[in-house]
Amino acid sequence: MSVTAPAEVDVLTRVAAVVRERGAHPAIVDRGEALSYAALWRWALAVRSCLIEQGIEVGDRVALAVDKSAAYVAALLGVWMAGAAFVPAPPELPPRRQRRILDEVAPARVLCRDEVERLRGVAVADDGRYHRAAAAELAYILYTSGSSGAPKGVMVPHRGVPGLLRAQARAFGLGPSSRSLFLLSTAFDASISDIGAALVAGATLVIAAPEALREPAGILEVIARERVTHVDIPPALLAYLRPEALPACLEALVIGGEVCPPHVVRRIAAVVRVINVYGPTEATVCASLSPCDAQTWTAPLLGAPLPGVRFSVRSDDDDGARELLSPGDEGELYIGGAGLALGYLDRPELTAARFVDRGGERLYRTGDRVRIREGGALEFRGRVDRQRKIAGVRVELAEIEAELRAHPEVLEAAVVDARGGLVAALVVRDGEAPPAAAALREHLRGALPAAVVPRCFDVVPALPRGPTGKVDLSALARQLEAPRRPMEGADRDGAGGAEVGARGLIAALWREVLRVPLVRAGDRFVDLGGGSLCALEVVAAAAAHGLVLSAADLLDNHSVAELAAGRGDGDLRPAAALRSEVERRAAPLVRAAPRAGASASASAGAGLDPDATLLLTGATGFLGRHLLARLRRRHRGRILALVRGRDATRAQQRLEAALASVEVSVPEASGTACAPVEVIVGDLTAPRLGVEARAWSRLAAEVDAIVHSGAVVNLAAGFEALRPTNVDGTATVLELALAERPKLLHHISTLSVFVNARPQIAAPREDDDLRGAQALLGGYAQSKWAAEVLVREVAAARLPCAIHRLGLVTGDRRSGQGPAHDQLGLFLRGLVELGAAPPGCARLRLDLSPVDDVADALTQLVLLGAGAGGPTTTAAPRTFHLASETGATAAELVAALRRAGARVDEVSLKTWRALGRRLHERSPAAAVAYLALERGVGGAGQRLHAYDLFLATGVTFPSPATDALLGPRERASASETAALLDRYVAAALRSS
Repeated sequence: MSVTAPAEVDVLTRVAAVVRERGAHPAIVDRGEALSYAALWRWALAVRSCLIEQGIEVGDRVALAVDKSAAYVAALLGVWMAGAAFVPAPPELPPRRQRRILDEVAPARVLCRDEVERLRGVAVADDGRYHRAAAAELAYILYTSGSSGAPKGVMVPHRGVPGLLRAQARAFGLGPSSRSLFLLSTAFDASISDIGAALVAGATLVIAAPEALREPAGILEVIARERVTHVDIPPALLAYLRPEALPACLEALVIGGEVCPPHVVRRIAAVVRVINVYGPTEATVCASLSPCDAQTWTAPLLGAPLPGVRFSVRSDDDDGARELLSPGDEGELYIGGAGLALGYLDRPELTAARFVDRGGERLYRTGDRVRIREGGALEFRGRVDRQRKIAGVRVELAEIEAELRAHPEVLEAAVVDARGGLVAALVVRDGEAPPAAAALREHLRGALPAAVVPRCFDVVPALPRGPTGKVDLSALARQLEAPRRPMEGADRDGAGGAEVGARGLIAALWREVLRVPLVRAGDRFVDLGGGSLCALEVVAAAAAHGLVLSAADLLDNHSVAELAAGRGDGDLRPAAALRSEVERRAAPLVRAAPRAGASASASAGAGLDPDATLLLTGATGFLGRHLLARLRRRHRGRILALVRGRDATRAQQRLEAALASVEVSVPEASGTACAPVEVIVGDLTAPRLGVEARAWSRLAAEVDAIVHSGAVVNLAAGFEALRPTNVDGTATVLELALAERPKLLHHISTLSVFVNARPQIAAPREDDDLRGAQALLGGYAQSKWAAEVLVREVAAARLPCAIHRLGLVTGDRRSGQGPAHDQLGLFLRGLVELGAAPPGCARLRLDLSPVDDVADALTQLVLLGAGAGGPTTTAAPRTFHLASETGATAAELVAALRRAGARVDEVSLKTWRALGRRLHERSPAAAVAYLALERGVGGAGQRLHAYDLFLATGVTFPSPATDALLGPRERASASETAALLDRYVAAALRSS
């Protein structure tokens, strides 16, 4: 994808030719005052002469602290005439940014507007001895933040500038009769082509007062008054222009720098020529351009590379070694050719990372993801660094923005990470009511997976923009995270009150947590953008007001009125209702299952056959990846890993990334190498795991043992949300375990099936019957209770089976790093944010089960064939408890935070409640910490055990069966526990 560049004369030589041909022609009209080409040239010569007299030499840097004006253009030309490079540092920049530019560049001279203006009338002889720059000489340094938000100086040589200006002047149709509006800031590199393309074409550059260009209506007025034919306009402004209102003099609009909705482009292109330009600062302003057709412009196309520029689409991994050439291929765009910058000023590491060598060719990694279309055209697909994975779904934030802008009531949209999820900021037309959140959500669901729909929508007067006119995403995220106004409508004394009071409190909490302007009685939480983390924020804040709400009810989408009337199921669900769910799934499995026979994988006391084929579910989960890392080192036979993915390649990449995150030292089985792992692309929520019939039959015939670790761990979600994976997925695993011949099943359960049961057993043993529960607290415990009962019902007398009940699985001992949204990590970060703990919570105790300890024990139990009986056994599944015996207290956690330098004070209950009532001003982590400590202070918190981190308070978990096989576990010493807590605190604070 390249075109050979023609030989180019330098820019000054071309402008000098225009001066000779039409010196009296106006080069610039600045606020109504015309300046001829001859006068502009004399002014530039005067600037050159002054700089040389002041000692400026070839290669020096001169900063231009000059606003957008004829003086700026004269200064730019004069700097080049002296052989120096210019650095835009306009006075309209934020003072700190301007100072940073000047400090980093250390210019030999700073030119201000007054000084340049004083040189305007100075007579200097034109001896033709101005500097003709060599191709490799530095032309300018322009600062850009890019996607990282960190300003960096891009050093651009003269090499690519002449070809750029010549190509743009030709493509835009610029000529002596053209009048081009200088609209963009001089801090934006596109201003260089706006100035240069007009001058090399002999056109007139029109400059208007800044206040006249602040609104679209003002821009149109300037275009009409000044008879402007061409304008380079930020794409965001295009949506504000009505085709019928465009002045008749306008011939062409140039857009670039951001994606403009295709329907907006087509609407404008029907009445005036629109050219889309593409290119990063690092490739000399513009690398390609494309005319936009009013009928066929359906996607942002990059167009053909300019002469001397080469495009290369490469795999968007770390090295981009593989070039993609086929239609449909999608990857990162690399740019090569004459226009490449020299690199970043004083940033050698960044230069090396972005300007790379591929096959002997120097290329720039744009970070832009493109797709190759039929015929070779490239379609912009978003930024590599703006990809997100949400609920297992990869999404481009640019794609969400494009869909939002396609809504008829939305002018502009930007999506950022804020408040623990995705938040969309929208701009609507003045005087028009904003679209309802439910309507926006429904609009997006027609094109995007439900999981990636933003959690809430904020209508803002305008999107914040940097000096270049691009949306400042960092500033927007800060704006959306800003503290909200005090709550309205909540009872001041914190009491729930009557139904009207409860309704008002719930509505106020939703407004503050979800940041929506209005909540009605019939509104539903999820429809307003609510998710798991913000549900916990609402629950915690409600508890501080004395009102008990359930996150499950919020996520099940009950309305404000329903919640106020107490019509939600809440966290407590009768065991009888769960049993009926179990019976529904168990009955067909029991009827179809053969009686238990000898398993191919194990026999009594023999352990797992070293050559047995294992199937592991949940292999990319936090525990699953640690377990797989150990099994593949200690088991000789095949290991199959069930992994979700769009295709086999993506699933393989997910698994490899998961394994790469685990560092483990496990001795390999004697005489064996690491066991091979084969990825099975599937999904626990799908019938027969979502695999084809032939693959299912192969699994049924070849698998000898199954380790079922797959589950969704979400303490906020209700039973219905968790059932597809945790219950139905377990039923599918049982179906596979029974197919063809019985297979040994290791089912990973949780001690929550006892701790969250009512009545609660004081010290549940491995052989206690969990079916004595009358009710279960929380969707997670309910789903895991139902799954374990299901396994017991089906496995009894039909399947060799072991059930492993785990405690609170925490980060590994080496790094302290826990899983994503780790409850302990959230608690620690939240406690630091609150800076306080209530009285009476120090005695609370939590279980600590480091993931490497749990994975080691599970590996041994799997390899021992635990749960496999003889060929005619009718024994119930064997059960093992894997939890620590000591754990840690809340006081020890607070002490660890203090050792790390955090301030956590014990406060009165009144102060604690006041903190809780303002949780809407904090992060979801603060809500998790508040809920976790509610057990120690009584009140509404005593009924919120589904979210309780300190489930092990006063509870021990006797494990004689586990100890009999693995040996008694050593109790951790106080110093060992303290060291482990320090690692957990360090990992949690690193993630903040």
